[in-house]
Amino acid sequence: MTRRAWVFKAKGEPEDEYEAQFREHGYSPEFIPVLDHHCASLPELRLILESGPSGQGITGVIVTSQRAVETLAKASERVNKGLWHTVSAYVVGPTTAECLRQLDLFGDYVVADKATALCNQMERIQFDGQLLFLAGDKRREVIPNWLAGAKIPFKEIRTYATCAHPRLSDRLTEAAPNVQKSDWTVYFSPSGINYIQQANPVLADQFFNTKVAAIGPTTADHLVSLGIKVDVIASRPDGYHLVAAMAEYDQKINEISR
Repeated sequence: MTRRAWVFKAKGEPEDEYEAQFREHGYSPEFIPVLDHHCASLPELRLILESGPSGQGITGVIVTSQRAVETLAKASERVNKGLWHTVSAYVVGPTTAECLRQLDLFGDYVVADKATALCNQMERIQFDGQLLFLAGDKRREVIPNWLAGAKIPFKEIRTYATCAHPRLSDRLTEAAPNVQKSDWTVYFSPSGINYIQQANPVLADQFFNTKVAAIGPTTADHLVSLGIKVDVIASRPDGYHLVAAMAEYDQKINEISR
C-alpha cells in the first residue's frame, strides 16, 4: 500500500531534498505550494542605489535570501553598478551569494551558511559606516539583534513580502477528494498554516485530520494552538530528519497493530 504525504511547500527544482527522502522511505509525496512572494520597496531601494554608497555612509550590504537578490536585481537595472564596487556584501547561503555575484554590484563577499555564523564572521570586522540590511517581512531577529548589540548602525529595507500562493485554494480543492486519514500532511511555517485555513477552512480541517508532521517546534506550537494534534516534529529542520521521524512513527504504529 502506498503511503502518501501531502507536503505543503513548493517542490524544489531541479531536485527536491524532501522528495528524495520521501521516496527513499517508501512515501509518495504530493507537493502543494502555499507561499508566494512579491518585491517590496522597489522605489526606495532604487533611489538608494542610484545615490551611491559614499554619500549615505554605506560600507556594506547584508543579504539573507534569494528573494532579496531578485528585488535588488530589479532595483539596480539602470544603476551605475561601479558605484557599489567598494562595498562589501555579507550573505547568508552560498546559493544566495552566487546569485548576488551575477549582479556584479559589490566588491568583496563574506558568506556563511546561517545567520548566526555570518554574525560570528562579522565580529572580526571593523565597520566605519552603516550597513544596508535587505530583509523580508518574515525575517528573524538574529542579525538585527546582533547589529544592535555590536552598536553597528544599519538601515533595514523590506525587499519582499510573503503572500498566499495564487493557486493554493485550487490545489486544496483538487487534492481533497484523495486525502485519507492514514495520509501524512507536512507543514513548514505558521504563516503557511494560516494561509491554508484562510483559503478554505472546511478543506483545511480535512487535511488537519490526518497524521501531522511539523518541520520544527515553532510550526508545531502553532498547530497545537489551533487544536491540531501533531504526531511528529523534525529534530532538525531538513528532509532527512523530518522523514526519518515520520517513518519511525509509522513503524511503531505498525508494530502496535500487529
